[in-house]
Amino acid sequence: ALAAEKSPQQACKTISRQLQKLWVNALQSHLFNALLQHRITDGTWNTLMFGDLAWKHDGGGRTFEVTKEELHSDDLLNRVDAFLLSPSGPLWGLKMRLTTGEVHEKEIEVRESFGLDDGHLETMRKFAEGVRRPLRVEVRESKATNGTDEFGEYVQLKFTLPAGSYATVVANYCLSPSPWFEKVAK
Repeated sequence: ALAAEKSPQQACKTISRQLQKLWVNALQSHLFNALLQHRITDGTWNTLMFGDLAWKHDGGGRTFEVTKEELHSDDLLNRVDAFLLSPSGPLWGLKMRLTTGEVHEKEIEVRESFGLDDGHLETMRKFAEGVRRPLRVEVRESKATNGTDEFGEYVQLKFTLPAGSYATVVANYCLSPSPWFEKVAK
């Protein structure tokens, strides 16, 4: 369509709905990962902050807002330590529940660093409503082995992740540690 001197909007209309949805989902994941990287770098990926929406791991994706009153309560801290609660991050969309305070400001800053605003969320509406996901997931039944076969040396990783998590991300961190991976491993 662009080669035929059509507008970018007309060109976009020629792209299949399925491919457009894939692109929106990839954008959501990229924004989520950018926020996660920021929170790993500043050391807040595994702790709750005022304004966070705490993800209940045993609650089917339910969240609740962390208030100043409960932020330092022993109950909340113990639930985070026991992996019952985690901070959540955005998979952007208009129906997504928003954080508050500094957490919200950082999420908006990360989104805007990619040139996106509420108008873009409106455009994405037909492909993604927006949800939150935990910033950390529990890797279970993990095992790493290495060896040699007819193709040469190999490393084999086995682990179980909750639905919606990406094994490729875990494998990448295991096989190519970055400076911020060391913060995650602690």
